[in-house]
Amino acid sequence: FFFSSRRRHTRFKCDWSSDVCSSDLVTAETKSGTNEFHGEAFYTYTNQGMRSETPAEQAAHRKTDSNTKEYGASLGGPILQDRAHFFVAYEGKRYETPATVTVASGTPADIAAALPSSVQSQLGPITLPFKEDLVFGKLDFEPTDTDRIVLDAKIRNESSLGDQAGAGVAASAAITTKNTDNRFSLRWEHDGGSYYNEALVTYEDAFFKPQGKNGSVNGSVYTWKNGNNDNGIISVDGVDPRATQNKGQKGIAIADNITFSHLTWNGDHTVKAGIKFKSVDLTAKDAESGYNPIFNYDVSADGVATIPYKATFAIVTPGLNPVAFSKDRQLGMYLQDDWAVNNRLTLNLGVRYDIEWNPSYLDFKTPQGLIDAFNTVIDPATGLTYGQSLGLSNDPNVKVNINDYISNGHNRKVFMGQVAPRLGFSYDMDEDQKHVLFGGFRSEEHTSELQSHLNLVCRL
Repeated sequence: FFFSSRRRHTRFKCDWSSDVCSSDLVTAETKSGTNEFHGEAFYTYTNQGMRSETPAEQAAHRKTDSNTKEYGASLGGPILQDRAHFFVAYEGKRYETPATVTVASGTPADIAAALPSSVQSQLGPITLPFKEDLVFGKLDFEPTDTDRIVLDAKIRNESSLGDQAGAGVAASAAITTKNTDNRFSLRWEHDGGSYYNEALVTYEDAFFKPQGKNGSVNGSVYTWKNGNNDNGIISVDGVDPRATQNKGQKGIAIADNITFSHLTWNGDHTVKAGIKFKSVDLTAKDAESGYNPIFNYDVSADGVATIPYKATFAIVTPGLNPVAFSKDRQLGMYLQDDWAVNNRLTLNLGVRYDIEWNPSYLDFKTPQGLIDAFNTVIDPATGLTYGQSLGLSNDPNVKVNINDYISNGHNRKVFMGQVAPRLGFSYDMDEDQKHVLFGGFRSEEHTSELQSHLNLVCRL
């Protein structure tokens, strides 16, 4: 809905500006307004009366209410003839999707039958709601014949109720998820004849937040013994605190890309170079400490144990923040050359360099309590500490020097070796683009390993 039909599709392409290298690269361009006003609107709707019963609904002798709505509108046109235009679009989705709550696969029938009636009543057809709103807006202005300025906004809001509900999870134990993704960009394009330059400023604010649906009540997890294993049957009420998250990032980026075309030397060359700086605030939370506990109960053919054998709850470690925050800064630069050697062979040569500063890593201090635990004496006769005992093994895969992992906030350094050379090629066997051999190689250096990728494919 947000994209026009203008697409550029290459057989093989390595794009160092976006750190993408694959067998196919598709570039989609957003739609713009024109010198005439154009708009459209749509609406679609279905409900349970327009579909067949699911197997679960047939077994329950009732059809669950459900519906699907999709609607939207767009409008584009001129602000100043031949100079400035606008385009706006909205799309909404409202789903009530039928699903079925069942016991986990492999649960013996006699054990499933022993579940309490309050649990049995939660089996069967349910409805999972989903809501999505998408907004896109774009303004473009051409002050001269060689300059174009574009401002656009992409806004996405989603919410769903009952995620995870289905096999082994009742709707009362499911989670709700909220996704927000807001992105804005301002771009200046300049055509200098022998070169083309693009300056770009962007802002992003994106978060993923699955949360508990019924965190204020105690939850129950029913399991059955299969040898020494506790196999899950079904979870009802409450929510596992480990299922919740709050992860996201927001910040700005500034980039500039310049392209020189129509260069000749043993073929035709298109040389591209660029630089990008990005600063974002990172947030990460993996559990919720405010939820009620989850209790595990053993179930057999004789019934349900009256006393739970396990309780799960989240507490905050004293002195530590349950939410991780960090300001991350990234700098990347690249140089690449698309070299058309002849009518059959095209080479794609380039190199990237990236560097990242993350204070949560660079300034991290190992908690004193952890250091004290490593320094605890476990052999009074020799004075051997627990940390020293980890380094006694002769196996290099087991032997650990804990001093390599203890940070005082000053001994971690920025990694400076992220140099990534790449090579891509395509060879048109008959000069008709029907039989093209293409492939590529790239090397990505990280702080702990060197990753190389090689692909060679013949496409007919």
